[in-house]
Amino acid sequence: VDGQDGTTSPAGKFYFQAQILRNRIDFIKLCICTRALCTEMIMCGGNLPFGTRQRLFLKNCPKQFRILAARYMQIYKVYGLHSCQQTKSSLRTMFAMCKFMEAFIEHTISELSITGSLRIQPEFSHPKGDKNLAMGALLLRLRTGALKPLGISKSTSRNTTELLDAIDAIMKCPCPFPIRMFQITPISYTIIDISLDIDSLSTKEAQTAIESSTDDEYVDVDDCGNEVVEALPGSPLKFIISGVFPRTFLKSAVIRFSQIIARTSVYYEGQLFDDEDIDDSNVDENGEEVPQCPRVVSRCEEPFSATLLPGGKFMLPIQCDPVLAEGQYRIEVNLECRDIRCGEWFIPTKGKKEIVFRVRNPW
Repeated sequence: VDGQDGTTSPAGKFYFQAQILRNRIDFIKLCICTRALCTEMIMCGGNLPFGTRQRLFLKNCPKQFRILAARYMQIYKVYGLHSCQQTKSSLRTMFAMCKFMEAFIEHTISELSITGSLRIQPEFSHPKGDKNLAMGALLLRLRTGALKPLGISKSTSRNTTELLDAIDAIMKCPCPFPIRMFQITPISYTIIDISLDIDSLSTKEAQTAIESSTDDEYVDVDDCGNEVVEALPGSPLKFIISGVFPRTFLKSAVIRFSQIIARTSVYYEGQLFDDEDIDDSNVDENGEEVPQCPRVVSRCEEPFSATLLPGGKFMLPIQCDPVLAEGQYRIEVNLECRDIRCGEWFIPTKGKKEIVFRVRNPW
């Protein structure tokens, strides 16, 4: 189903099936690659020569399993609110499977000085329901019987052999299969909108200062059609996120939720200049500007929360930290919900969920 309609967005009909199959194939490929590197390491006497491609591949293996674990957690956060306990337990086990492989490989390659220092792994506790699965029970036995003794053993060849046996055991063990694979129940999009809080005192002061120094309007539109807000350096910006949940979304939720939470990220888009002031270092040979990767300025540590209103409506005020440096910035909002068990889940959204603002001194 990869590449077909309904597999490119979380609200697609076959998005869940396509992601599970894609992640499973990637996991098998990573295990085969890691196993081949372990076999070559044993044949080379317990180590890989410096500067070889195989050594670089082995160094990047933990990062690949970490990315794959994040992809499984993304699926769990999107579909966990609308899935049964067996599906959620299967997804958690797949996530634990990737995290175990990441930790095991990092412990093994840390003895070879491939990485500077061992990355501290947070202790991952398996929920009680996941232990009933064959893979969950195997991971629990491998973690206590094979992974923990690695810190005591200093033998590189023994650690590599243990990793090779762990990969064989995981590949031979039946993988958990979510029941949702046989259900074609797409998740409805939630239409949201983000607007400027006109009652903000700092915003009024910025509006007065900007309008008194220039003839431009306070709120304009950039080349991409995005609304642009002018702000003074050091003045906080306040916004309001509003929207309505579709009835199908509320009906398909297995667990009731009563709170809406929003996480904001501020990105630096670039400096303020006219077309004739473009930096030559950001221009290619054809004279076209090279797009730069946005830099994250700040992320909210504590999410903003609000209570769900009757009829599935919500209105959530947020406030961003003051920005001191001049330039053009973009605020991106990710919407989530919190159920009655304090579990947090992602919400597929459509509509306006980001806003662009310019910070400049009018004097």
